[in-house]
Amino acid sequence: MHRKEAEQLRGRLPSLETYDFADRDALPAWALEELPKIARTTAEPDARLPEKAPDVRGWIRDFVVTSGIGDRFLVATGIEGYRWLEVRIRGVSWLDELVDALGEDLRLVSPDVLVAIYAEEYEYQAFLATPTHRRDADGAIV
Repeated sequence: MHRKEAEQLRGRLPSLETYDFADRDALPAWALEELPKIARTTAEPDARLPEKAPDVRGWIRDFVVTSGIGDRFLVATGIEGYRWLEVRIRGVSWLDELVDALGEDLRLVSPDVLVAIYAEEYEYQAFLATPTHRRDADGAIV
C-alpha cells in the first residue's frame, strides 16, 4: 500500500527529478535537532503571512528560493516507510506540484538548509534553519 502511494507521488511531480526515498537518518544531524524545535507551537517563525493573503504559493516559493536551499533537496512525504524523497527542481511549476501533492505544510532539507512551511489557523508560518541559524528548546531563534 505505502509503496504504491510513494510511486504515485513521483508521478505527481513532473517538474521535479526524483531520486531515492530516504530514512530520517539521511538528514544532517543539525537538521534532525532542529525539526522538533520548529514544530513546537511556541516556535518563532522567520516569516508570517496572513491566511487570506493573495499569492500564498508565490510567498512560499520566494521564501524557499531565498533560503539558499538550492535546487536539490529532500522533501518530507508523510508516507510511512518512504518519509523523505530526494528531488531536484527542473521546471517552473515545482512548488505548485509539491503543494498539490503534499499540502501546504512542507519540510525541505538540503545539507546546509532546512525550510519548513506550516499552515496555521490564521496564518502561514515559514521557518529557516541552518547549521548557524538555530533555535533553542522552545523554538526561539538564538
